[in-house]
Amino acid sequence: KTSSSSSNEVTIRESFQQALGQWIPLLSQPEIRNVCIMNGFYWIALAGSQMTLLPLILTDPTGLGMTATNVGKVYMGMSLVQVLTNPIMAKIVDSIGKAPGIIGGCTLISTSMAALPFCSDMYQMGGVLGMWALGS
Repeated sequence: KTSSSSSNEVTIRESFQQALGQWIPLLSQPEIRNVCIMNGFYWIALAGSQMTLLPLILTDPTGLGMTATNVGKVYMGMSLVQVLTNPIMAKIVDSIGKAPGIIGGCTLISTSMAALPFCSDMYQMGGVLGMWALGS
C-alpha cells in the first residue's frame, strides 16, 4: 500500500494470501489435488511442446519448411479434430470411466509427441498431429 491509499484497498500480497488460503483446503482433498497435478502436467507439456517446439519443427528449413500460414492451418486442423471428436470422446470416457479416459488421452498425446520428430512427410505428420489432437 502507498501512503495515499485508502484503508479499503487490498494489496496484491493480501489478494495472493486470500487466494492461497482458498486453495489450501481444496488441495488437501486427494481427488482435487490429483486432478490439479494432472492438469498442471498437461499444461506444462502443452506449453513446451505444442506451443514452443511444434512451430519450430514445422518451420525448420531442413525439414518440413512450412510457412507461418501453413503452421496456422496445422493448428486450425488440430482444433477442428478436437471440436469434432470431443462429443464422441466424452461418450467413450463416460462409458469406460475417468481414469482410463485420462490414461488413454495422455497415451495418445505422449505417443504423438514422441513420434512427431520421426515424421518424414506431411501425411505422417497429419496422422500424428490428428492423434495428438484426439488425445487432447
